[in-house]
Amino acid sequence: MRDDGACEVAIIGAGPVGLLLAVALCDLGVRVRVFERGPSTRRDPRAAIVWPRAAEVLRSVGGIARFEAASCPLRRAEFRVNGRYAGVMELGRLASEHPLPLMIEQHETERLLAEMLAERGVSVAWNHEVTAVDVRHDGASLTVQTPGGESVRVACAWVVGCEGARSLVRRTLGIAFEGAARTGIVCLQVNATPHWAHRDDRETGYFFVAPGRTLLACPLPTGGYRMVAFNADEEGGVGEPTLEELRETVARATLDPGVSLTPVEPRWFNRARFHDRVAETLVRDRALLAGDAAHIWTPVGGHGMNAGLRGAHNLAWKLAAVVRGHAPPALLETYSAEQRAVARAVIDGLTHLRTEEPSPAWLVGLLGMVFPHALRAVDRVPQVEARLTELDAQHRASPLSCALTPEHMLHAGDRVPDVSVESEGRTTHTHALLSLRQWTLLAHVRDDGDAGEVARLRRLADRYRAPLRVVPVKATSESARRALDGPGRAVLVRPDDHVALVARLHDGAAVGQYLDAWLRPREGVARER
Repeated sequence: MRDDGACEVAIIGAGPVGLLLAVALCDLGVRVRVFERGPSTRRDPRAAIVWPRAAEVLRSVGGIARFEAASCPLRRAEFRVNGRYAGVMELGRLASEHPLPLMIEQHETERLLAEMLAERGVSVAWNHEVTAVDVRHDGASLTVQTPGGESVRVACAWVVGCEGARSLVRRTLGIAFEGAARTGIVCLQVNATPHWAHRDDRETGYFFVAPGRTLLACPLPTGGYRMVAFNADEEGGVGEPTLEELRETVARATLDPGVSLTPVEPRWFNRARFHDRVAETLVRDRALLAGDAAHIWTPVGGHGMNAGLRGAHNLAWKLAAVVRGHAPPALLETYSAEQRAVARAVIDGLTHLRTEEPSPAWLVGLLGMVFPHALRAVDRVPQVEARLTELDAQHRASPLSCALTPEHMLHAGDRVPDVSVESEGRTTHTHALLSLRQWTLLAHVRDDGDAGEVARLRRLADRYRAPLRVVPVKATSESARRALDGPGRAVLVRPDDHVALVARLHDGAAVGQYLDAWLRPREGVARER
């Protein structure tokens, strides 16, 4: 068998997760190759929304402008129960540079990410099927079948399986895919222009609840709507649904028997049933799992791809740190723990969610009474929007999360709040100070008298191989001050924007102890203090 070169990280699968991981690793100086058995010209629409937290992930790799240009922003969702208006939920009110969900289909997401990867000098190996994986404690190799039918060997230091629910990497390593099929629910999807009584507002999505079915209809940037219906699985249909079956489903969900549908491009008629499964581990020797290879669940709320993108963001900086010798391999175990916890939280949440799953008539009647009050309360409870948009994503239970001060507003493991601050003579916001390429220590100073503490923290940061920037900040408002837990705090932020450590500003020894646990010192620097 002919050898076909080597790389530091080989990624199997060029879906959104594999492509984003490759882009981020390139930005972090890691040599990657990406193998995809399918041709680039045959990609499916599938997932159709990027939530704000995933948009922040795209910002971190310099891609958000092109995604915003190719998408429809979703500013509100209108709810109807049993055909009656129940209220509107306004979106975009939370503190983020990108607070609105973006409607963009998966084939477009993949195209844009592949473009970004090509701009970094890496082309996806389309029509290259990985047929075997050999993983050892010190490296890995792939057997790849080329478009001409030749089998070649590719050596790599690490391999990441992003190749979906039937992952070859996961099966080769004998990693259990724990969970079971989700029963009683079937999902029907179509891209179509609905002819109904509701206005065609390109920034409004519709959510309908009726006995035995729910329907989401959100505008697409190329025209028409993505329509996703969750039905009680009573009829046992198989294969691609017909247009009449889809029309009848929409009619029953909206209680509008006269509704009709005109399909739009790209054509997407889909029927799917689902499993809720999580791999028992996402790291074994020199192999890792991400995306659907790591976890799958019913796509209620469209959060599957988004959780995968956030997971790729989490993995990229950790894998790069290990490859570059900036951190010990144990850092990768935190990726497995955190991403498995994310998956379990989503699945557990879906188990108790009754707004989108099909409900019996009595419960729909109850929702009709509750929804108007609940939607009015959303204006006063920003946590609801934070949960929906994934801006409340957190890793509080992670081994990487440590708080050495009483927790008030700021918890170790949370996404760091994006608030207005003054830093080194200019007004900015916290997320503008962060980077995927570095750890950031936000020194929330009280006055110029803290300059000595900042200088000591900067000397401490210089001891480590990993880039670590110390940035003094002052909150510009009382709400920002509370969000950062008040002055006199040292807030260590991971490269993926999550808080790693909250300590007192003067407690450099505690900061150093944390960094010693997770980062490697520069050559010639002793770990003892």
